[in-house]
Amino acid sequence: MTTAEIITIGTEIVLGHIVDTNSRYIAGMLTKNGIHVLFTTSVRDDAELLTSALTIAKERAQLIITTGGLGPTENDITRETVSRLFNMPLILSSDSYTNRPQCADTLYEGAMKLKSIPSGALIIPNEHGTAIGFAIIHNHTTIVCLPGVPGEMYQMLNSYLTLYKTQHPAEEYSIVTRQFHTFGLPEYKINTVIKECDINKKLIKIMTLVHDGIVTVNVATSSLIKEDALRALDAAETILRKALGQAIFGTDDANLEHAVFELLKEKSATIAVAESCTGGLVSDKLTNIPGISEYFLEGIVAYSNEAKIHILHVPEADITTHGAVSAQVAEAMAKGIRKISGANIGIGITGIAGPGGGSEQKPIGLVYIAVAGSNFIEVKKCQFRGTRMSNKLFSANTALNMARLKLMNNC
Repeated sequence: MTTAEIITIGTEIVLGHIVDTNSRYIAGMLTKNGIHVLFTTSVRDDAELLTSALTIAKERAQLIITTGGLGPTENDITRETVSRLFNMPLILSSDSYTNRPQCADTLYEGAMKLKSIPSGALIIPNEHGTAIGFAIIHNHTTIVCLPGVPGEMYQMLNSYLTLYKTQHPAEEYSIVTRQFHTFGLPEYKINTVIKECDINKKLIKIMTLVHDGIVTVNVATSSLIKEDALRALDAAETILRKALGQAIFGTDDANLEHAVFELLKEKSATIAVAESCTGGLVSDKLTNIPGISEYFLEGIVAYSNEAKIHILHVPEADITTHGAVSAQVAEAMAKGIRKISGANIGIGITGIAGPGGGSEQKPIGLVYIAVAGSNFIEVKKCQFRGTRMSNKLFSANTALNMARLKLMNNC
């Protein structure tokens, strides 16, 4: 199996000024093509640091994919660094004069830089930009250099991988992966359940990842025969679904709101949402789904007490006696939005997102979420401990999951 390392180049990535999305895409594409990614490295726009990263990478991986540093500026040092490290002088590629600027010499020098590649390199054409990509082979390692602009990099990587498959027809080693998204069980509990499952640990690799209350179970396996790998993955899925039950709400690209949408369609049910501390986040998640208009009837952000009373008909006595952040108010909000909208299911959310507004009795992150239907009402008290935004996200996902479970079991 071919091993690989990904190197993203750019000071802005290392400093956190931009998010590195290229590594994720490259890793996914390499994995789909049976290439085993061992390392991902980010490095500044510094020739010495990049030389070090490449030197280390070529000792531990057979394929190196770099992105970034192929532009026309002084900070773009990838082609020069690769040229010096592997003793392959830069030359102009065959189409170096195709788009020669008819203006200042400095621009022309930039164009020359864009068209330069190490001697003996394979050109990787750029259909969406000006920077040429290239691939070289040094001893038993292949180095593929691509621009950092995602739209350009995607096309060029796919072009190279198409060529790679034709040059390595015997390498049919398949790596197959599947993701199972869960909600409602903590990561340690899920890992305990997985350990107790009868899954071939030598054949199946399982990892978990937590984000916004969602625990994603990543399952991977590999085989020389893709069908064997898929059968092993299917067997693992059957075991995991039985063990984790309704905690699993989707696979791969699915999210909670999409799971709710599919159940609304299946049950021919409608939903409406009354939000306070989440500020319309649940409604936003739902309305991002095409076709939701048949099932999502109404969303109201009742942020003030007056809005809760006058729009949702929350009893003023509930707010006076129990406070706006209480089980009673969340329940009244859910019932109120359900009544005024005519929806089958109503959701009510009230809480303290932070960073201020908390007290000893009602700390920051305290949220009450209610889900109401014709024959049920459920109110959940939650105590989140994140930032204002994460508390809102946890609250929105918890509300969606409560609705999902009610749709599965009550409607």
